[in-house]
Amino acid sequence: MVLKRGRRPRRTADLTPTPALDAAAAAAAAVQAAEAAARAPVANEPAPPRPAPETVAARRPATVGTGGRPRASRIFTIRVGLIALIGLCLALLASRAFDAVVAELFIAPIVVSLLTLVIRRRGLVLRVAVEFVTVIVSTAVTGLLAGSSLGSLLGDAIDGPRRLITTEWPSPLDPSVVITLALGLALVTAVSADLATQSRFHLAPLAPAAVGFAGALAVAAPVGAVRWVLAILAVATVAFLLARPGDDPRSRVRLLAGERSLAATLVGLAAATLVTSVAIAWTDRADPRQDVEAELTLAVLDPVEQMAALRNLEPDLDMFRITDQSSLIGPTLPTRWRTSALSEYDGQRWLPALVLRPIGATLGIEAAPQPGAAPPIRYDLELLTDDVDLVPLPGTPLSVDAGGLRIETDAERTVVHLTARPESDTVIRVESQVAPGATAADPTLVAIRQVDEIANTFRSTAEEIGGVDGSILDRLRAIEEEMRSWDLDDDAPGAGQQLNLIERFVSTTNRGTRAQFVTAFVLLARSMGVDARVATGFLVPPDQLVSPLTLRSSSASVWAEVRLTGLGWMVFDPVPDEQASTDEEEPPPPSAQSPAAAQPPVEPPPEQDEVTEDDGEVPEENPAATGLDVWVVRGIGVGAAVVLPIATFVGMVLFLKWRRRRRRLRAPDPAQRIVGAWANVTDWFVDAGLAIAPSWTDDVIADRALSVMPTVPRDVHRLASSATAMTFGPPVAGAGHADDAAAVARSVELAMRDERSRWQRLRWRLSTRSLRRRTKSPVVA
Repeated sequence: MVLKRGRRPRRTADLTPTPALDAAAAAAAAVQAAEAAARAPVANEPAPPRPAPETVAARRPATVGTGGRPRASRIFTIRVGLIALIGLCLALLASRAFDAVVAELFIAPIVVSLLTLVIRRRGLVLRVAVEFVTVIVSTAVTGLLAGSSLGSLLGDAIDGPRRLITTEWPSPLDPSVVITLALGLALVTAVSADLATQSRFHLAPLAPAAVGFAGALAVAAPVGAVRWVLAILAVATVAFLLARPGDDPRSRVRLLAGERSLAATLVGLAAATLVTSVAIAWTDRADPRQDVEAELTLAVLDPVEQMAALRNLEPDLDMFRITDQSSLIGPTLPTRWRTSALSEYDGQRWLPALVLRPIGATLGIEAAPQPGAAPPIRYDLELLTDDVDLVPLPGTPLSVDAGGLRIETDAERTVVHLTARPESDTVIRVESQVAPGATAADPTLVAIRQVDEIANTFRSTAEEIGGVDGSILDRLRAIEEEMRSWDLDDDAPGAGQQLNLIERFVSTTNRGTRAQFVTAFVLLARSMGVDARVATGFLVPPDQLVSPLTLRSSSASVWAEVRLTGLGWMVFDPVPDEQASTDEEEPPPPSAQSPAAAQPPVEPPPEQDEVTEDDGEVPEENPAATGLDVWVVRGIGVGAAVVLPIATFVGMVLFLKWRRRRRRLRAPDPAQRIVGAWANVTDWFVDAGLAIAPSWTDDVIADRALSVMPTVPRDVHRLASSATAMTFGPPVAGAGHADDAAAVARSVELAMRDERSRWQRLRWRLSTRSLRRRTKSPVVA
């Protein structure tokens, strides 16, 4: 055979069977068969029992599951514990509302978290029911430890949210406020803890906790950040993110550590947080701990008119009994007991510029000793009637213990107002400063204020009466002395506080009511740049100043006050002590009158029976005159037939409007009367041509009303705000509120009438737009 030249063939293993290989294979097969026979069970022999699942589970490690993961029970315990830690941090943040750590707020997060962990294996309905009961019980226990009682728990829980929103910062440690915060913390903890025990939810429990965190910050309004609490919250949140049911936290840490973009993401988040924080810090934001004067306030009452009504009340009414509890005051008590102070004058009436907030029993003013000032006094104030809501004070109050009654006051502690209707025989313990006397006044301490436009019109009169030389106090005393020589007449014509009446009283008549005297003095003092105001209260005669002292309705009075820097408000009383004589000069008797001048003789009329020559004929009846009378009678009948339906229509329209206004203003509830006064005003706007949409709010109606009534926008907005407060807020109002609303509505009506011509006024009065369903006002009362 001839071989071709080329690549040499590769050598391969020879797989041809040989006798040696066959023997080895047979031996291996025999060995395997023998082993299989040894493992096989013997015929008719039972198989060994398999271990029970519980035995297998018992042999496993107690803390490790399949794949080395922690057991679910431990993971759930860790998650609920982290939620409890977050709840405690929220309780610390909420305690900032009181500027103190309130230990009672820690009860709800701990109790709710523990019980949720115990019942986590139960059904949904049972878990929700038990958690709800736990929330209620833990909140009740917190309220009892905070000072509430079993009988007042429900009332405190209902009243708590309103007091929490309206209270000052720092808030008084009031049980109702504590109950509200505890209820919120318990609800947040219960929802978060229940979600944390469910394996299908991982990050969902942090959502209620985030809502609670925002609420705690809003309630506390912290002045400075609580950094260590925020650090604990951050650590607890990160730990909760890692504690996912079914996963190993160490594996999650390693997984996150291996993520290359994690560092860049964290740096970006930190930069965004820093930029946002700087922007917020540089923004001019409102400080919730600073009292800002409200643009519109609901007057506590109409004090000047109420004082006049109390003074004229018959029979006389005993209102307060004051028992001195101070060892320093001696047998003589202060003469004047102020209930309210009025510093806003709009040209028609005096209004209190106050923003009242719940303050608790202690008003928080230190009784620091002041040179030249009388020491504070303590007295028990017994309420002799339940128709009062203001506490009489001889000066600046220091503390008030109302015996369980809620009280509120303004930032300067001008008035102390009882938020609930008191019961007779209630005793209130008060400690208060006494207003400075005239002998302690230093001319250099008189506080000044900017001269407004209204007071500036009285500058020339103030200089004429008080002069331009001497100290301010000397000039004020000169004005006071001069006005006390004028005539006091509570029944004087033109009584009222309107600016034109005050100008007429000062420049022309010098005869007026107490309110006009006090108003004129305050405006004269303000024209000199002096900070003065009108005060109302009780003026007790000197011969009755013994303890116990009874304040009666006949002692109701008004006076003027001037502020002294660091000492309070000093009293000025320009009102004369006695009423002026009202006897008119009688005409002189007839004997004293001058005799009348002699008159020329008058010829007597001719006798009726005397007949002259020309009177012999009797004149005939004139037919034309008879026809004219007939036509006059017919004309009157036709006119009556035409005018009578028109008069009936006019009378019906006026009667329906009058009856509707009367029904609204005579409602039994003062809150309904306030809303009724606003409804009457909106009816007048509709009759004037304003179309009010059903979706408009009271403020929008007041704004749009400027197109039909632009002269008194302040009164319209004030009445709108009062009606809104009575409709959507707690409808708590007194008779003074309702009377004030009716007076404001009357002033709006007069302004609308005065700015229209006679024809426009007639069309406005007879308009039926407010009576028709399609065009009437949507304000219902």
